[in-house]
Amino acid sequence: MAAISPKMRNLLAPMAQACKNIIAVSAPITDATEFKNQDTIIDNIYLNLVIISENYAKTDDDVKQALTNWSEIKSYSEKVIPDCKNADCRVWFYISHSLIPTLKDKIDELLS
Repeated sequence: MAAISPKMRNLLAPMAQACKNIIAVSAPITDATEFKNQDTIIDNIYLNLVIISENYAKTDDDVKQALTNWSEIKSYSEKVIPDCKNADCRVWFYISHSLIPTLKDKIDELLS
C-alpha cells in the first residue's frame, strides 16, 4: 500500500487509540461471563466502537481494504449494540479480545 496521507493518519490515529482503550479496559476480563454486570466496561467498549466506526466511514477505499476485519467487527457489534447491557457476553468478549487486537495491529501497520 502507498504511503498514508495526513488526512488518513488523522482518521487512523483515533481509531488506534480507541482500539487501545478497548484492549486496556477489557484486559482484566479473562472469561466471557465476566462481562455480566460490567456496565462501565461495556459502555467504554461501545463508545470506542463508535469512534472507530465514524472514522472508518471517512477513510479512503484503499485504507478500508487494508482493515479487512472491520466488516466482521461491525457485524458482531450490530448484534450487541441495540441492547448492549443485555447482549450475549460471548460477543463482547470476542470483539474485545479477538477482533479489536487484530484491527489495532492492522492500523498500526498502516501508521508505521
